[in-house]
Amino acid sequence: MIDNRQLVCFLFVCLLLSAGGCGGRGPQRPSQRSGTKPEADSAALALMEMNQRMAMAADEEVLRYVQGREDAERFAQMPFSNAWMRIVERGDEQSASPQKDETWRLHIKTYSLHGQLLLDTEQEYVIGRNELPMCIEMNINEWHRGAKVVIATPWYAAYGMMGTEDVPAYENVLLEISIL
Repeated sequence: MIDNRQLVCFLFVCLLLSAGGCGGRGPQRPSQRSGTKPEADSAALALMEMNQRMAMAADEEVLRYVQGREDAERFAQMPFSNAWMRIVERGDEQSASPQKDETWRLHIKTYSLHGQLLLDTEQEYVIGRNELPMCIEMNINEWHRGAKVVIATPWYAAYGMMGTEDVPAYENVLLEISIL
């Protein structure tokens, strides 16, 4: 299970990455120093604290969801992402598994934890290019053609703070993945 330090680090990195895209101006000239330390950015700290609370609540909601399923004992918790995975079909274990920079066709159905179908896509993805939710990207190299996997995942390991056109922001989801 992910500990609080890992979660804080993950959220801090996300915040840094989103802030890193801002700007385009050169360095600023030094200002006159008054001898006082600058105050912490209270808005950034508040956002980090809120995201940490929401991530812990998401972990609890996903765990309750998995524990409430009839097939709960078939799910295993995935490291770092705090998602829960169940392999429905292993596929052709003699075939190659998806590797970085390879293009693979996947069918992904995304459901809310309440059962509402949010997104149903079948398309090609380039592995390792962050085109897939993090919980899939981190484990896809262990699966094979023909595999079918179900993942119950918190928002931060799926579609994140921004969501997509079809998946709301901060939405914990159930993913059904088939490697074609």
